[in-house]
Amino acid sequence: KNTIDALGFIESFIDHNIHFKQKSFPETVIEKLFIPKFFIIINPAGFFETRNWKTENYVSLCKIIQEKFPQVTFIVLGIGLIEEKALILQKELGKENCINLVGKTTPSEALAIVKKARMIISEDSGLLHFAFAVGTPTLAILGSTPSYWMNSGLPNAYFLDSSDLECGNCFQSTCKRGDIHCLTRYTPAFVAEKVFDLLNKTN
Repeated sequence: KNTIDALGFIESFIDHNIHFKQKSFPETVIEKLFIPKFFIIINPAGFFETRNWKTENYVSLCKIIQEKFPQVTFIVLGIGLIEEKALILQKELGKENCINLVGKTTPSEALAIVKKARMIISEDSGLLHFAFAVGTPTLAILGSTPSYWMNSGLPNAYFLDSSDLECGNCFQSTCKRGDIHCLTRYTPAFVAEKVFDLLNKTN
């Protein structure tokens, strides 16, 4: 969109209404997997440590969200890379509160689930781009990923990135500071406030 706008040929807009071959496909997937209506996707899938917010932070964040929204269910969705994290989240939050769908969906099913989610909290990953495509409210935790690559500018997305730091947008797999400050500075309580702001904004 930015490229088309810069060229000045036509006025462009973003259409999030991705069409499935079957009109009822998203609803069918939700029903088949027994997913409740109010769910938030947790996707701790950053490939390097400099893009990984600690798993215990996600656990604490989910518990804070549950205090305000007791009816919420969390879904961990993605590929086998995050299976261990998904099991930890499910153990800490309880199977009734956290559904582990890691490795259990096709890409089209995953897209359908993202489309129906109340929001997604995600590191730099494929699901993050899915969320941008279908317009799902998104809180992105980027770490070392360059924000100028990822920030969609969408009104329903919030980015916790490293662009404000001298060493920010480094795109390095190992932190030269040794403390991954771009991620460790964000507490679960701080992130929860951003989640609530986004939920209120997109309600």
